[in-house]
Amino acid sequence: MAAVNPSVSSALTTRLVSGLVKALEKIKKRSLKLRFLICLVVAGVMLSPPLNAWEYNLAPQIHYLDYLEVDEQGNTLNTETGWLKGADSSVSGLLGHWTIQSHLQFLQGTVDYQGQTQSGQPHHTRTKQIYFQYGISAGYTFRVYNLELTPTIALDKHYWRRDIQAKGLVSQLTEDYQWWLVKPSLKASITSAGLKGTSIQLGTTNTHQASMRVHATKCTSAVTVYPKADNGWFSRFEIPAIQHTSYKAVAFIEYQQWNMKRSDSKLANSCIGPLSWSEPTNKTQLWSAGIKFLF
Repeated sequence: MAAVNPSVSSALTTRLVSGLVKALEKIKKRSLKLRFLICLVVAGVMLSPPLNAWEYNLAPQIHYLDYLEVDEQGNTLNTETGWLKGADSSVSGLLGHWTIQSHLQFLQGTVDYQGQTQSGQPHHTRTKQIYFQYGISAGYTFRVYNLELTPTIALDKHYWRRDIQAKGLVSQLTEDYQWWLVKPSLKASITSAGLKGTSIQLGTTNTHQASMRVHATKCTSAVTVYPKADNGWFSRFEIPAIQHTSYKAVAFIEYQQWNMKRSDSKLANSCIGPLSWSEPTNKTQLWSAGIKFLF
C-alpha cells in the first residue's frame, strides 16, 4: 500500500459519498433494509478521517456458470452452463481498523442452453452472457491469536443480459436482469510465517429489488417482471503467489450462489393475443478462479 495526499483522499471520499447518496435515491422507498445499510456506510465514511494507505487491485478471472430455472413444483425448466471470462478491478483504503473498498467486475461468454419453448417442446441452443457489477464494502479487522478476522458488509449492483440465440423456428429472446446483492461475510487470514496472507471468506448473499425485462420480438411486446428476494451463499479462498517490491499477486478460487423466487405474472401483447409472462424461481452458481495483482 502507498500513502496519498490528504487533499486527494478527501476529494475521493467526497465523490464516494456523492455516489452512495445517488444510489440511495434510486432505491425504492419500500426497500427499508437497503436504505438503512447505505445510510450506515455513508455515515461511516463521512464521520471517519480521510482514507489512507491506498491499494489497487486487478484480477483477470475465469468462471464456470451453472444457471437453473424451475417451475412451482420444482421441475427443471431450463439450464445454462458454460465458461465465462472476465476481470475485476478495485481500489481500497484504510480508516484505522476499517477497510473500505469499491470494485467493478465484467464477465462475458457464450454457454449452452437446454430448455423448452413456450409450447413445451425441447429447445437446445446457445446463450450469450454479459455480466456487469459494481459495489462497495466495509470491513473491520481485529486479531485473534495468529488470525486476522474481518467481518465485512458489501453492497453490489448487478446487471445481466441473457441473449438466447435463435435456432430453427424459435426466435431469439433477450432478457435484461438487474438487482441489488447484500453480502455479509467473515474473512479469516493467517498471520504466522509460512502461511501469512492465506485466507478464507464465508458469507451469505441476499437479493433485493430484482427486475427482469424481456425485449420485444416480432410477435411480442416488451414486458418487465419482478422476481422476489431470496438468499444464497459464497466462499472464497486466497493464497499468496508472488511477492515483489512493487506489487504482489494472490491466487484465488471462489464459489458464489444467488437465488430469486418466482415473480408475479404480467400480461403483454403478442400476435396471438395477450400473453402471460413471469420469471420462474432461479438459482445461479458461479465457480471462479484467477490471479489478483495488488499495487
